[in-house]
Amino acid sequence: MKITAIILAAGQGERLGHGPKAAIELAGKTLLEHCLEALGAHPEVGAMILVVPRTMVLPYVKRYPKLTVVAGGATRAASLAAGLKKVGRSKFVLIHNVANPFVSHKEISAVIRAAEKVGAAAVGRPATATVKKVASKKVLETLDRNKIWLTETPQVVRADLLRAGLKIAKRGNITITDDLQLAELAGAQPKLVLASPENIKITNPADLPAEHRTGLGQDSHRFSEIKKPLTLGGAEISKTGGLSGNSDADVILHALCNALSSAIGGGSISTWADEICKTGGKDSREYLEVILKKVNAEGWQTVNCSVTIEAGKPKLEKHLPKINRSLANLLGIPADCVGCTVTSGEKLTSFARGEGIQVFALVLLRR
Repeated sequence: MKITAIILAAGQGERLGHGPKAAIELAGKTLLEHCLEALGAHPEVGAMILVVPRTMVLPYVKRYPKLTVVAGGATRAASLAAGLKKVGRSKFVLIHNVANPFVSHKEISAVIRAAEKVGAAAVGRPATATVKKVASKKVLETLDRNKIWLTETPQVVRADLLRAGLKIAKRGNITITDDLQLAELAGAQPKLVLASPENIKITNPADLPAEHRTGLGQDSHRFSEIKKPLTLGGAEISKTGGLSGNSDADVILHALCNALSSAIGGGSISTWADEICKTGGKDSREYLEVILKKVNAEGWQTVNCSVTIEAGKPKLEKHLPKINRSLANLLGIPADCVGCTVTSGEKLTSFARGEGIQVFALVLLRR
């Protein structure tokens, strides 16, 4: 059975504080794109009607030939009524909120099957918290949570029930908050289907899943021929045996800078460190400070850091706790979120043979 889908995306997302919900990006796509892809790929969804604010520009909707775009109203009922005008002869209508971007094909099919039997159905989940009936922040009654379900979308309702329910709601000045409510007003007894745990409604900022990025960085230095301290990860390891370079040649911090920069699509450390060197800056912690400010300015924070050191000399195992603490302090993360390992490399490389030190750094960032 082919049914028509109405995607309600006219909300302004005031509680999210990000502007219209439809335009909020998550994992490289807007919430609306996630919904359109899920519904558009389902074999039983025919035409799709998208209800959006009048001023919203959505260039990517051209990718969906069976999509019709209409302007929404000030309320859910008004937006639904605008979408229903384009439904035509479709017996059943699937209504979906753009705030539920992670709907699955299994859920869509299950709701359609249930609605075919009783006229209206939706996904939902049993309440897990104690539910109170409240007025002016005062508890009037404790409800039996075993009889309480929280509904989500998709919701599938017979078109005639939706139209009848809208008329009754308008006559009675009833504010509707979901579409099953309209079916109930029209005399139907809807059925609920257990929602997938991933099908959450994004209403508040905390509902948005955290976005992550990783960055990989590498650097290497040979040992210096002149006497200088050996500094690794911002920690002084010894007064002698330092690495060759224009700066303190802290190979760990250099690799870490490259990792952080790559995670946000930036260039190599030389793109900013060389200028600092020209003005006399030798401390690699200055280089790290520059890239960390850029990372934070773009809305990211460091979650985890992993460093692998290849060196035939000196023996670094006993210094790893000190290096860990220094890196954790510089990155502003707990010490147990920093990991450092060292390998001698079986003398297969110049680093393993003691001619220098090579470091690989991996970082995890969270939006």
